[in-house]
Amino acid sequence: KAQSLREETLRRFWTQLIQRSHERTGLFAKKSPTSDSWISVGIGRGGFSLYVSQSKGQTRIECYVTFGQYEEKTVAAFNALRERRQKIETTFGEQLDWQELPGRLGSRICTYMPGSWMSPEAEWPALQDEMIAILLRLEKSLRPEIQMLQF
Repeated sequence: KAQSLREETLRRFWTQLIQRSHERTGLFAKKSPTSDSWISVGIGRGGFSLYVSQSKGQTRIECYVTFGQYEEKTVAAFNALRERRQKIETTFGEQLDWQELPGRLGSRICTYMPGSWMSPEAEWPALQDEMIAILLRLEKSLRPEIQMLQF
């Protein structure tokens, strides 16, 4: 019963976030709400996805880089972006957390913010607006760099 309440709450949170995003971006246009603690969207090139992930009362907004079993390609893509770190972070407006994640299939470029679906529901609209704004800043700072990658 607790699991289904959690799933119901997450689905309601993502439904609201998706609806709120429509006036600002088309990123979520084809997304359906989920009962997972994360939601992802493409950024225009295979191997790169944008995620909004929530746990323990905080939210991580990230670009996850993975080419599955092709570890060398994942490492090369992440390192190529890291070489452009200063430009990416200047465009983003603050420093990002660059996580190599050794032993995993991918790496991430992310930032964190307080609050999540576990926050009081009255706070959700402001949280969702901030999540969307951060995700859009991350997309704006990474999309052109990702499109230019040669590896």
